[in-house]
Amino acid sequence: MGMMPMIVVGSTIKGFVTGPIVGWLSKWCRSYPVGIVGGPPVGLALSFPVALIPDPEGGRHFFEIMLPGAIVGAVAGFVCQRWGQASTI
Repeated sequence: MGMMPMIVVGSTIKGFVTGPIVGWLSKWCRSYPVGIVGGPPVGLALSFPVALIPDPEGGRHFFEIMLPGAIVGAVAGFVCQRWGQASTI
């Protein structure tokens, strides 16, 4: 259980940051493909610094950390296009 609370809190923060960035991108372009394809790079970019941190045994887990980040980005882009409201600004 040692690292689990840190992982949950870090993932939650990453999701809260990824969502608005991808939402802004997808609403700015108003395109499903841009929202869905543009989301994973944002999630990957926010996951990469965390993936560089070694675990207590000295290993790194790029796949296990960055794949969920990319999925969160794609889902955020889709959700913003599907259910988001147009900006009035």
